[in-house]
Amino acid sequence: MEFLGKILSFLWRCWFVFLSTIATIFFGVFFVLPLSIRDEDFAKAYFFERLWAKTIFYGSGLSLKKHGFPNIDESHPYLIISNHTSMMDIMLMLLINKKPMVFVGKKELLNLPIFGYIFNRMNIVVDRKDPNSRSKVIRESIKNVKLGRSICIFPEGGVPEREIMLDNFLDGPFAIAIMNKIPLLTISICGLKEILPYSYCEGKPGLVDVYFHQTLETSRLNKTHIPEIKETCYEMIHSQLKRYYWRKERGWPAK
Repeated sequence: MEFLGKILSFLWRCWFVFLSTIATIFFGVFFVLPLSIRDEDFAKAYFFERLWAKTIFYGSGLSLKKHGFPNIDESHPYLIISNHTSMMDIMLMLLINKKPMVFVGKKELLNLPIFGYIFNRMNIVVDRKDPNSRSKVIRESIKNVKLGRSICIFPEGGVPEREIMLDNFLDGPFAIAIMNKIPLLTISICGLKEILPYSYCEGKPGLVDVYFHQTLETSRLNKTHIPEIKETCYEMIHSQLKRYYWRKERGWPAK
């Protein structure tokens, strides 16, 4: 049975890769790229980005359950942070955020065919090896916030190893939120790491639970508050992950 399970998981991964490739070519080349040329068309490009995300997420047999959805004031942007669990996180964040936003992502994403080029056109790329990259990220974040776009960052800086529930947070996302005086929206993603792990013979359709936590204001904060607010957000996500897996071990539904 274990061997059969690996075969089925491998076939599912093949379908996921095939669907992702077709959806990226179709939506990316024919819709997102042409609409990413002008800032005036960003919202239209973002609409097709979300269609791309929905196609891959639901087409791969995944489902979504939201918990504690907050009353978001859409009149201003947010700095959105979440734990990083898999390559599907970007699709998931596009799925749950209707208001146009940009990601801050690693330079390594640009190595992905087609997707990397589109990501570079629509989002903010950071190169941790380049000392000038930080100032560029700050300039780009200020520009996008002024245009009313939220910013999404995974503060762990990458997907941690499977045995690590939540890796340490970087300071960057919190510095950007404080510098732009925008609220922090913290989100916990539960279950996706098990559904789509970094292994060719593992993976399956399943339910992803997403928890929205209380938003945190940054308008009165300065850079000396970064360690405090970083710890607060870390504890929000870490506590939720511990509760989720504690209930899962006992066969109880998520809540």
